[in-house]
Amino acid sequence: MTTEPKFLYTLDRGAAHALECNLPVQLWYADDDHFAEVFFFRDMVLHAEVDGLYGVAAVVAMFTSGLQFAMNVGVWPRECTITTSWGTARIEAELERARHHHARHDDAASERIAER
Repeated sequence: MTTEPKFLYTLDRGAAHALECNLPVQLWYADDDHFAEVFFFRDMVLHAEVDGLYGVAAVVAMFTSGLQFAMNVGVWPRECTITTSWGTARIEAELERARHHHARHDDAASERIAER
């Protein structure tokens, strides 16, 4: 009998758990259409992937989507696509997300709508 994974962990909650753990921590999400995973080792992010995006771009997509993850402890990533502290990765992702959000609302069509 297999049990369904419980997608209960946010990125921040997983990162906090990794800080307290001496083993690598994998957060993952999968359904019929999407796959996402991020690996932490203590305060470092080693790998982040979602639907073909890697590194900081994947972290941005994870935050934007609001995904929640299942957790595995003691699993190492098959590759490293990012090696930075969680704090740095989180700040970079927030800045990138804000930049994209600002660019989306800063085009000529949006300006015309705002002028009405």
